[in-house]
Amino acid sequence: MSREANKALARRIVEEMWNTQNLKVVDEVYAPEFGGGHAATKQFVSANLAAFPDLQITIQDQIAENDLVVTRYVMRATHQGEFANIPPTGKSFAITGIEIHRFASGKLVELWNIPDMLGALQQLGIIPTG
Repeated sequence: MSREANKALARRIVEEMWNTQNLKVVDEVYAPEFGGGHAATKQFVSANLAAFPDLQITIQDQIAENDLVVTRYVMRATHQGEFANIPPTGKSFAITGIEIHRFASGKLVELWNIPDMLGALQQLGIIPTG
């Protein structure tokens, strides 16, 4: 597939799956073997959306080369449900991150995601700042 087609698939994951909570994107875009299968991927996404139901990701930049797409983003959310055994704080965060998607035959086969989790945990009051 072309670089532009792969960028469009990466945007679908962000804009349709995460931002509009459309889990059908998993069936349409993810390879069946990704992350333990479609059911496991949907469970992961659902658990995150239960903890952060207002989660929104804004794409800042995308760069594509061969089968890889690099996306720089800003993620905003409010901690409204349990996350990693941490009870809801009711606080919001805004963090940056970078993820790399690798596509093969129009399907996501690998993903590396590097969000600023320290920043998120500090903004949620879970880890002290300074």
